[in-house]
Amino acid sequence: MGSRFYIMPPGAGANDLARAVPTLRAMLLVGASVFVTTLYVLGAVR
Repeated sequence: MGSRFYIMPPGAGANDLARAVPTLRAMLLVGASVFVTTLYVLGAVR
């Protein structure tokens, strides 16, 4: 039973999504800030 529960938990999708949202948000924030900084540097150079 334990192994089957580990392979296919009933709430895996929701739990994984809830756990991944903060990480995804942080990655998006970092990516957006790097993108904006790159655009600003390119604009300043140009």
